[in-house]
Amino acid sequence: MAKFESGKYFCPLWPIKRILNFCPHDKKQELMIQIEKNIEELRKTYGGKAKSIRNPKLPIKFSPTLCRIIGHVIGDGEIRQNYSVHYTNQSKFLTRQFEQDVIKVFGDMKAYEYYNKDDKTHNVVFPSIVGLILVTFIGQMVRSSKHIPDKIFHLDKQNKRLFLRALFDDESSVSVSKHTIEFSMTNKIIVEDVREILREFDIRPDKSQKKMESHHKKEKLRRLIRNY
Repeated sequence: MAKFESGKYFCPLWPIKRILNFCPHDKKQELMIQIEKNIEELRKTYGGKAKSIRNPKLPIKFSPTLCRIIGHVIGDGEIRQNYSVHYTNQSKFLTRQFEQDVIKVFGDMKAYEYYNKDDKTHNVVFPSIVGLILVTFIGQMVRSSKHIPDKIFHLDKQNKRLFLRALFDDESSVSVSKHTIEFSMTNKIIVEDVREILREFDIRPDKSQKKMESHHKKEKLRRLIRNY
């Protein structure tokens, strides 16, 4: 017991949940709020060397910053099978912004950063506890399982705008001479869903076109926004 009290061991959440089930309904919510206020650290497992979130910002709710995080996860990020959250981009500004957003939403933590000389990308990796929480909001987000969560479609325009901005930062390019913005991904469903969201802003992109990227040997669908 002394090791739990000293903070050397983490207390699993399941016994706390069971205790709460025995509480009267009118007291349960009050107790949950008090428990959340007194949680000092969160980690995926209470054993081993899993990295933690210190001073977690509970309860975690949908916010403009979380919308931007989701946009980047769908774009150049992913939540891997072990729930670690990865984000890769050639822009150091975007990787730094993503790191600051994650800390702002979830709490203090150590992120692993590295630079890949081969593809000239900046990379940042977050603990599995972050991915585990994110999955409860948006589901799995790795490779072909990526999708725009239903909750995004029910947000107000301001939050949708931040979501689109993050996604377009990762997956679009601008042609100044042609006055076009090209958004392209291999995931056809995401491309079509982005089209539907853009219609809410009275933006009507061209029909999807197939584009082969020879250096990746991947076929991408693209949409053009003209006369931006």
